[in-house]
Amino acid sequence: MKSYKIILILSLIISTGLNAYELGQEYKVELLIYKYKNIETTETFNSYLKIPTKNIIELYDDSLDLNVFSNFSNISDYVSSILNNDINSLDLYPNTWFRESNNVDILNKLKKNIIKDNKLIFLNSKSWIQTIPDYETSQFLHYKDIKNDSGFYIKFYKKRFIHISLKGYLGNTNNDLFIYVDKEQRVFSDQVYLFDHPYFGIIVSLSEI
Repeated sequence: MKSYKIILILSLIISTGLNAYELGQEYKVELLIYKYKNIETTETFNSYLKIPTKNIIELYDDSLDLNVFSNFSNISDYVSSILNNDINSLDLYPNTWFRESNNVDILNKLKKNIIKDNKLIFLNSKSWIQTIPDYETSQFLHYKDIKNDSGFYIKFYKKRFIHISLKGYLGNTNNDLFIYVDKEQRVFSDQVYLFDHPYFGIIVSLSEI
């Protein structure tokens, strides 16, 4: 079912005259999230994460029960509008193109080490392929892991150089989030980055395809 959806999306891209060059250079993103079993800090956290409220792209879990054409809400909405001959389909044209990727390659060894580490609890891993827009058109990709009570908002953008903006958290977005990392910095392709917190950590890699 999922393979059919991918073929459909690719067919629509070709039929609308788009090619890989026009979509932009693609990068593979891999992400791991874990938490510490024993918290060894007396630090208190009184501030709350300011979560984005507009133009959010949702990352869905891979599920055959979802009536979507992609795990990424902006791609799914765009494809749906074309299939329904929506006159507003051009308004839904994605500024950032995403493709599913189920494999964690670069971070695979780290993932195994985290799983084996008796001081850590592995929560989740995600990977995807995307283009990187300029700062003005960039949007946050949001993933919420209900099972593990965690999630992240992440976006990459080009402002002369590539930058990442990451808001990772433990907790439920329906409540105030006070256990979080909120980082924005320049990043390089083929590098691995750790965003650490006394309660948890997020590891991100970015690789040009």
